Amino acid sequence: MNEFFLDTSFAIALSAITDQNHARAVELAEQIEAQNSHLVTTQAILLEIGNALSK
Repeated sequence: MNEFFLDTSFAIALSAITDQNHARAVELAEQIEAQNSHLVTTQAILLEIGNALSK
């Protein structure tokens, strides 16, 4: 099983339909899921994501 690092830009692109990278983020998320892989991240990244999505 592979692990992929979840960064802020990927999380935001995945959640924001208007993001210019949304379609690619969805593709990557589907590939990660199909491979039965896991996303890993840090607490700092989670704070960045929360801050960005709260705006």
